[in-house]
Amino acid sequence: MDILFIHSCPLWPISGENIRPLYILDLLAKQGHNIDLVAPESKITFPKEIRFFPSGKIERFVTKKTFLNTREIQHLIFGLKSLRLFKKLKNKYDLVYCFGIAGSLLANKFSRRCPIFVDYYEVDFPELRDPRNLIIKTILKFAEIWNRFFLRKAYRVFVLTKAIKTFLRERYNLDSIVVYDGADEQLFNQKIKKKHAGFNLIFHGGIEKRDNLLIVLKALKQLKEYNFKFIIIGDGLAKRECESFAAKYLRNKVLFTGWVEYRKIPSYLSKADLALMPRKNIRINNMVIPRKTFEYINSGVPILTTDLPVIREVLSPADSVLIKKPEVKEIKNALRFYFNNKKLLKEKSKKLMKKKVTLQSECKKIYTEIENIKKFKQ
Repeated sequence: MDILFIHSCPLWPISGENIRPLYILDLLAKQGHNIDLVAPESKITFPKEIRFFPSGKIERFVTKKTFLNTREIQHLIFGLKSLRLFKKLKNKYDLVYCFGIAGSLLANKFSRRCPIFVDYYEVDFPELRDPRNLIIKTILKFAEIWNRFFLRKAYRVFVLTKAIKTFLRERYNLDSIVVYDGADEQLFNQKIKKKHAGFNLIFHGGIEKRDNLLIVLKALKQLKEYNFKFIIIGDGLAKRECESFAAKYLRNKVLFTGWVEYRKIPSYLSKADLALMPRKNIRINNMVIPRKTFEYINSGVPILTTDLPVIREVLSPADSVLIKKPEVKEIKNALRFYFNNKKLLKEKSKKLMKKKVTLQSECKKIYTEIENIKKFKQ
């Protein structure tokens, strides 16, 4: 089949954010499909089955927030620039696969010519966000109207959680298919688990206010007598205040690594006793399961996380540490208990490994739908 694949985030060499689209692209190419790819500029070399049409630049993460490098503005610019490529692309495709709302501007151009598959992240739904900037609010309001128009044209809509599926049904009267953002089973697995002394805590990913890491550090301040190490991998707008607090109160007990190569993350997880994810109880956090959740699950690392309904889609008290409120006292009490009862976490780890949610198994749902299009055309 001839497929147009539009991805509005940069496809740099493998990272958590792009491993799913890269896996799907690789799978399609290996199955002999011809793909025209529209995505932000990158230095990736693609196989001959993929023709790459770069459209502008997008920064993967924002560490210093200005108006022009906000996610909304960057993706709007990408979407507008991608329209310039319309005449360079084929007149007709068998399928258009669109990742993200920014890619939908170009995808809509083909809506009368072929089926459209839409794969949306939680940030693609403006109703789930509450920005302070008036211009961003206005852009998101138009984006909400656009979503309502565009999603009704889609042949298939893929979403990350049952919570988003319910949201789309209630908001747009639209059905969708849940495809969890599972972890690569070749990278993330318990086979590489290593023995170690002390108690290792871990967090990886974007460090934002909604992740509540500062609250965790305040809880750990009251547990300094224990032999623990908290490894924080990643970067983000909330990192600086976390570093300042740790330097003042938790010297030598907290390590900030910054971003590390994605393939190296499993080596850190191999020595982790507990992953920390006490997310704020806000609307967007109630709709999404962070990708790292599945990476922790596959690696057999129990998770301390806020007991949100969406989290219950994949975790339970039997295999994780679910807290009612992400507050200092509750996090402190939970950590103290497991610092003193490390063996209980090993029991949770064994139960966790029985519920693997992998990139490979989840993407089969998508590929099955693509194959159904192929059979229909034959």
